[in-house]
Amino acid sequence: MHDLRTKNPQDISSYISLFFYYYWVNGQTFVGPELDNARYPEVKPVDWKGFMASWSREQIGTSYFALTM
Repeated sequence: MHDLRTKNPQDISSYISLFFYYYWVNGQTFVGPELDNARYPEVKPVDWKGFMASWSREQIGTSYFALTM
């Protein structure tokens, strides 16, 4: 993945998925059960059911792109 990036940094599609899987599999991006929710009182966590319930049937197809809202 580093070689691909070094050889052609503009061709992000050739290496980005490799970086994604590398950091996903090696555990560096694991959030785990110990969360810092108390440090961010303005952020209100919502479970999957609550997220899905906040969208109408007509909007649900685009709800994936709003996960950062």
